[in-house]
Amino acid sequence: MNETLSILIPVYNEQSYLTRIVERVLAAPVPNDMKKELVIVNDASKDKTSEVIRDLCAKHPEIKAFDQPVNMGIPSQRGFIVQRIRDRLAEPTFRQDRRIALAFAAQIKDRIQ
Repeated sequence: MNETLSILIPVYNEQSYLTRIVERVLAAPVPNDMKKELVIVNDASKDKTSEVIRDLCAKHPEIKAFDQPVNMGIPSQRGFIVQRIRDRLAEPTFRQDRRIALAFAAQIKDRIQ
């Protein structure tokens, strides 16, 4: 079975860093040749983060982006993203999500510093 690893990236005023972060995450290997998708939620940034996201989406089809009309904070973004992922998954389990996340984190921990 070909699984997909969804990587959640909530952002607010990250125009200076977002491209570098996304490029590093996309370059990182994933366990068992899984497919990778990035889900970026822009929390009503006031800088040019939206433009950076549009450019990244045009360059990388594995990126999905959402814009919040008002700033709601990082904790609300996690719920927003998880709900959209659950809409597509059948019965996700915490154990599976945690196993995949831990395996990915172990592989990329040295690359993000």
